Amino acid sequence: MRKRTPEEQAALEDPDVKFGYDNYDLLTKVGELLRGMRQEAGLSQEQLQQVSGIDQADISRVERGVAERGPSLALITRMAHASGYSLVLSLRKQDAAPGNAELMVEL
Repeated sequence: MRKRTPEEQAALEDPDVKFGYDNYDLLTKVGELLRGMRQEAGLSQEQLQQVSGIDQADISRVERGVAERGPSLALITRMAHASGYSLVLSLRKQDAAPGNAELMVEL
């Protein structure tokens, strides 16, 4: 791993920057999932904006995984509903087999 520059180190002292840095993989995966959902629905970002009321620039940031704090559940739900999907949130114990959700809710 390369050493961070003084500028990078200083930037990481900002809580928003540190959150984004620490959660890059998570935000990227969520963005890819939402982009795939939109594309599967046959919508452009502009069309999703018209249907959902979410600004196209915000849609782009979420899909690229660069939203400052990541998308809220409310925003994901709006994007899903506008694309003809429901958000299903499930939780399982870390040592449980995949597919064995213990808690689940559809939004």
